[in-house]
Amino acid sequence: VVASAASADLKRRSISGGRGTCRRGLVPAASASTNARNTKTAGDTVYLSDAWVGNAWRSQALSSWKVAAKSLEEGHLLSSAPEVVANNSLSTQASQLQSLILKHPAAIAIDAASETALNGAIAKACAAGIVVVAYDSNVTAPCAYKLQNNFVQFGVLGAKWIAKRLHGRGNILEVGGIAGNPIDKQVHTGWNHALKKYPHI
Repeated sequence: VVASAASADLKRRSISGGRGTCRRGLVPAASASTNARNTKTAGDTVYLSDAWVGNAWRSQALSSWKVAAKSLEEGHLLSSAPEVVANNSLSTQASQLQSLILKHPAAIAIDAASETALNGAIAKACAAGIVVVAYDSNVTAPCAYKLQNNFVQFGVLGAKWIAKRLHGRGNILEVGGIAGNPIDKQVHTGWNHALKKYPHI
């Protein structure tokens, strides 16, 4: 979805260069595909900047990226969609982003290590005309597209389900993710909100 969104945005450039809250609007994927079939090749490159690949979900997400990239390349929507992984290092991801900007790809998709620490690099990318799409872990840079689930509600639903299974009584151990991770904080907020209604837990 992320790679397709970036690809669709690139196709829209020839239609409108207007900037909105998220820099540019998206055209339907079908329209992007039709435009792509009418061209001999697509020279655009889209990079994935991933903070880390340290659990099953992250590994699956990276695999999904590779599958989508291959499909877009074969459909002549993109020339390539390589990925770089920062191994859970914020400074490494920031440095990698700076290097990617120098390559001037058409777009960069980011699963960020921080909501705010990468905003400077993201602003530089936007100023250079690079489409930036943040997904999963959100960022606050105003020029980036933001694709994110409601992780607070995710925590609420999980806590309610467990509370009902315990019939409103018992002890729960909440095992979080990486300290400071924005998603982890949002899920924790949802847990706390839901469990206020169960005083015996």
